[in-house]
Parts: sequence; structure tokens; C-alpha cells
Amino acid sequence: MGKQFIYSRVSTLNQDNQNQLVHLKRQFPSAEVVEETASGAKTRPALDALVQRLTKGDELIVGSLDRLGRKTTEILVLIEQLEKRGVILKSLREGVDYSTISGRLVTQILVSVSELERAIISQRTKSALAAKRENGIVGWSAVAKLDTIFVSS
Repeated sequence: MGKQFIYSRVSTLNQDNQNQLVHLKRQFPSAEVVEETASGAKTRPALDALVQRLTKGDELIVGSLDRLGRKTTEILVLIEQLEKRGVILKSLREGVDYSTISGRLVTQILVSVSELERAIISQRTKSALAAKRENGIVGWSAVAKLDTIFVSS
């Protein structure tokens, strides 16, 4: 059996990995932890470096598949690369065996749903910011004021 590696990433600089790490370390206490501190929008240098280190029999453990990337295609390409190299991928949230035909199908569906969820959140955020701008509110600090505007309208 190879080594176990936990990969943890957050989406923004004002978040931290602690929630992911608590659950991952509980189930895989001896795994080496690799944390990504930059947003995954453009690059994931910690993940790229980790993937280069992985060898046959190693396990890459994530809290959920969406931690591996933002786009369905990039996650699926990474999963295929890991599979070809004999690296085992484990995801706590999804709990799917990626080495089986049905596991690959379920993975494709789950990754697509994650991408959809992210797009919906982005769309909702842009809509909320546009509504705030229309009401003369700039930035996120005045969310309560925005709520008051919508409630009283």
C-alpha cells in the first residue's frame, strides 16, 4: 500500500481549510496534509506539485470532488490521469469508487452538479451585487441595508 495524502482547498483568501481538515484528519489521521491557500480559479500549485509526487498505490483524499477544480472537464481529466498512474482517489462527501464503470458515471454526474451549483451561486452573487448598486450600496458591508430595502419594497 502507498502513502495517503489529504488535499484541502478553499475558494477565497478569507476562508480557511479547518472544516475540511477536521473531517479528513479524523478518518485519515496518518495522511500527509497538503493545503492550497490560493483560489483555484487560475492555478492550483499545491495540487499540481502533489499530483507530481503521487505514485502507484498512493491515495489522494479530498473532502469533495469540487476541491480538485472548477470545471467538470478538468476534474475528469485529473481523475483519468490519477487512474492511469494507479493512484487511488477518495472523496469523503461523494463516497464513490472511481475505479468502476458505474463509479465513473456517478463521478461525472456529481462533478457536473458541482459545476452547476457553483454557476448558480455565482449568478446569485452577481445579481445581488447589481441590485445593491441600483440602490446605491457598494460592497458587501451593507447587506442588512439591502435586506431592508427588499423587505420594505
